[in-house]
Amino acid sequence: MPRLAAIFLVVVLVAACAALEETPRKGPGESPVKPTLTHDEAVAQVDRIARETADALDPKPTLDLYRPSLNTRYCNPDRNSPSDPIIVYRAYYLRGVPKDRLTDVAAQVRRFWEQRGFVIISASADGRNFTARSPADGFRVSLAETGEGVLAMQIGSPCVLPDGAPTPHGET
Repeated sequence: MPRLAAIFLVVVLVAACAALEETPRKGPGESPVKPTLTHDEAVAQVDRIARETADALDPKPTLDLYRPSLNTRYCNPDRNSPSDPIIVYRAYYLRGVPKDRLTDVAAQVRRFWEQRGFVIISASADGRNFTARSPADGFRVSLAETGEGVLAMQIGSPCVLPDGAPTPHGET
């Protein structure tokens, strides 16, 4: 489990750093705020990505939510009040994939995500571990093989405010 926890931490840190990089700059005639998804919209999107990914795989795995992934993750660890931006993040084990099919199923996940516009930003040589980002909406996904020979999928939203209100530039 320590390997999976380390992977989760890396995904969260990458998502937080990317969110800071993606803050739009104010141009002539542009509003100084940008709307964000609501927490509920981000949760729905994360859940949709997980379900659609699992449904596209052969053999079809059972999604097993990693309960500690439900904890709140703040975009800026130094600002963690209830109104500060957060990342909606979930991790799932893909149960029921035979160990001799892990590489094949990982390749199916990669193809599925790429077909939906995700861009691979890092990958292991064996193809069982990779991270991708959607340029369209800033969501991040990753797949990793655990030490027990189970694939684990992590999905994170861009920074969102708990109530989905617009944020001043530079705040998320």
